[in-house]
Amino acid sequence: MKNKIQFIAIFLFSLSIFSQNSGSVSYQINLNFNLNSKNQSNNDYLKSLVEESKHLQFQLDFNSTQSHFYFQNNMKKEVENNQNEKIISIMVANGEYYFDKATQKVIIQNNENILLSRDYSPSPWLITEESKMIDSYICYKATCTEMFKNRDGIEKSREIVAWFAPSLPYSFGPKQFNSLPGLILEITDNNITLLANKIEYKNQEEVKIKIPKGKIISESDYVKKLPEIPKR
Repeated sequence: MKNKIQFIAIFLFSLSIFSQNSGSVSYQINLNFNLNSKNQSNNDYLKSLVEESKHLQFQLDFNSTQSHFYFQNNMKKEVENNQNEKIISIMVANGEYYFDKATQKVIIQNNENILLSRDYSPSPWLITEESKMIDSYICYKATCTEMFKNRDGIEKSREIVAWFAPSLPYSFGPKQFNSLPGLILEITDNNITLLANKIEYKNQEEVKIKIPKGKIISESDYVKKLPEIPKR
């Protein structure tokens, strides 16, 4: 209880300091694969993905009302067809995520450049008293459970673990994970962890988030049109 009161106090105090600010966060990628497969070629391939991921990053840009989460594509032209990089970017996010507090909409521009709309529903976070330091910020652990369907159409659940900094009072995070009372600096979704390694603030000029224009379809309608995956 003492820790909860502490981070709430920090959050409220920080509002007067950061309320006009915006900025960006870079996240390094940590892939946590099970490499105990009896198939050595499969292990070698997963190891190559882990090694490649160490050189890749995602970025979150945000202002007072909007955010944009996307892959930092730093490839040189001669390696534009790096398949491992493409696979990793799809595994982590499968597109760019735009969030607008005013409309309560998440717009996803997937890797086929199709614009998908999702009604924003705050994740049912359970905030704990567990804390740790990330960079120079004290962060608190929050968890939530998300439901999903596997390749066979069976509904399953997975736990999302986030670490947020109440001293950075921006309710944003990677992908669709928002609504915590502080910026998410680390998040683990299944076997993928995103960890902030660079935070920049814009004190003078607010970061502009340009939500792409074009035909937007609901994510549910898009999923209905996808071909069914044959059951094994």
